Amino acid sequence: MLSVLAITVPIYACVAVGQIAVRRGMFSKGDMRVLTTFVFNLSLPCMLFLAIGTRHLSDIVNPTYLAAYAIGSLLTFAIGWTWGRRAGHSTAGRAFDGLGMSGCNSGFVGYPLMLLTLPSVAGLVLGLNMLVENLILLPLMFLLAEGRADAQLSRAQRLRDYGVRLTRNPLLVGLVAGLIVSVSGIVLPDIVVRTADLFGRAGAAVALFAVGGLLGGMPRGRILVRVLTVSAGKLLLHPAFVFAVMLALVALGLPSLDPQLRTGLLLTAALPVFSILPVLAHPYGEAEPMAAVMLVTTATSFLTLSVLLAALEL
Repeated sequence: MLSVLAITVPIYACVAVGQIAVRRGMFSKGDMRVLTTFVFNLSLPCMLFLAIGTRHLSDIVNPTYLAAYAIGSLLTFAIGWTWGRRAGHSTAGRAFDGLGMSGCNSGFVGYPLMLLTLPSVAGLVLGLNMLVENLILLPLMFLLAEGRADAQLSRAQRLRDYGVRLTRNPLLVGLVAGLIVSVSGIVLPDIVVRTADLFGRAGAAVALFAVGGLLGGMPRGRILVRVLTVSAGKLLLHPAFVFAVMLALVALGLPSLDPQLRTGLLLTAALPVFSILPVLAHPYGEAEPMAAVMLVTTATSFLTLSVLLAALEL
């Protein structure tokens, strides 16, 4: 148990320091957005570039991992969407109920966790996760959501606009650049590797600190019921579905995952929700409940991840 706490306590201590720093006025929430901009635009893209660019393509395109994460996430998304419809939520609300149950904080919490537990595959796990999240889950949410913002646009137009934004996404730029290097067989010069590595390593603590600083307070009443339901779906249903799909795929003949990648997949599914979820939800009038989902899943995942790490004997 002490070994598990040695992994989880530093991660959530960084989150707690960020929360305390903002509450005491040392930093503002605006400062946190500057830090997340640094992590999103520089640190994580450099890390993705290195993780993908220094590996053989066969190590990157892992069908079992990608299929298990994608199918398990889509099943969980469907549960969230269905629950939201029965609860009488708007179309946008249902889309964010689904994303709240299936969207993982792979960059700001997952990557620091993988660096401590699975350093040799931390970047690869993040790259695989980003493919599913950016090319499947987020487009699905944008397609389904009928927000007040851009209400004059059709779903097809919204999805097309999202596709254009993808080409400007620093994470995907770093990932694609790494893929090009991997396919071409180019050996990166030491000066490039070391520079990118410095930026990549700088983001772990900064990301966790910023997540803590962005956490808000808890809502009450009916919104609280919604928040707790979506949070339970994220921390319990999502890892269960991903694990079950992984077992089913292997039974159907897909290659078994390397033990480290299998562990990375399970830890990913158990992560708290996207830290950018409230930002995505704001134009659709869903920012308050989704900010609370981020708070609950981030705080509660200290316990659930600790239990999972203990079960995996890490």
